[in-house]
Amino acid sequence: IQSLPETIGEMKSLELLEVQQNRLQSLPKSLGKLSQLKILWASENKLRSLPSEVGKLGLLTDVDLQQNQISSLPTDIISLTSLESLQISKNNLRSLPKNIGGLKKLKYLR
Repeated sequence: IQSLPETIGEMKSLELLEVQQNRLQSLPKSLGKLSQLKILWASENKLRSLPSEVGKLGLLTDVDLQQNQISSLPTDIISLTSLESLQISKNNLRSLPKNIGGLKKLKYLR
């Protein structure tokens, strides 16, 4: 898979989005409309960034973005108040957002 359609945001009941080991270069902004999403697994792709709209996903508990080409995380990540696991190893990150300490439920940061 090289891309996800913007219409994915219409899947209002979606709780798990697993798109690992593809050739995705970006995630659609409509991802922010998936209000029931709890798990986002998008490791081993070619993602360069994460849309800031992800900050609207208040139920998100697990994000796996390992082995991509992400150079920075959006500051909106602080809005993910339910986030417990953030896996971001093997990317092009040079630093983390200054406000990442505000993720009070975060248990795993890889």
